[in-house]
Amino acid sequence: MPRLPETVGGILRADGARIIDPAVTERKMPGTELSDAWSWKALDTIDEKAGGAPRAHRDALKLLAVFLQHTDTKPQQQRLICLDPPAAATAGLEAAAIASCSRPFKLIQDVGVTFGRASTFNGNTKSSINLAAWLATPIWTENNGPCVGNLPKSFTGTLDEPVISEAGRQFLAGLLAQLSDNQIRDLFEVSRVTLRLRAPGDARSGFPTIDEWVEAFKQKRAEIVNRRCA
Repeated sequence: MPRLPETVGGILRADGARIIDPAVTERKMPGTELSDAWSWKALDTIDEKAGGAPRAHRDALKLLAVFLQHTDTKPQQQRLICLDPPAAATAGLEAAAIASCSRPFKLIQDVGVTFGRASTFNGNTKSSINLAAWLATPIWTENNGPCVGNLPKSFTGTLDEPVISEAGRQFLAGLLAQLSDNQIRDLFEVSRVTLRLRAPGDARSGFPTIDEWVEAFKQKRAEIVNRRCA
């Protein structure tokens, strides 16, 4: 295993190993990579009649980005994979590889700057694991209509205050409603959110509890469940 550079921090041991706490291991979704980037604008070009995802599913993904306050929506944060068996899938960015895939699947690859408030330059303090900012940011904006997601485009972003259909709202609401309190709690416990201030940058804000994060999640879920986008 290669040695980690000093810039990652942690505690350097005599044998050259570096102890990092907290540290996480990423487990990627199985699939053959077809593209390591896609713009959110590309979702609107998907043709349901040609076998693509229906608008309800695409709108639900956009609304999920709003829910998370996924501010850094540049193409490199998303990827396209093929869910065909490895033997049948061909890796690569070539049009032939993509065209030969019978089960293409788009996903968000990196959500490192989330659970805060979207900002122009994707600032870590405001936009990443900021309970105070996340709570204060409503799901919906009233400025442009009843069902416009409150996610202004950042400098690098490709998603800007998406219009959400009722079908899309219902689809995501149904999925979020399946999450139990224990599952939500596990999400935040494994993320060690209690190690970050309620309002990063303000030492007086103190450290939140897991219960606070769970209640914030449920409150924002309710904003989606109780809305109507007719």
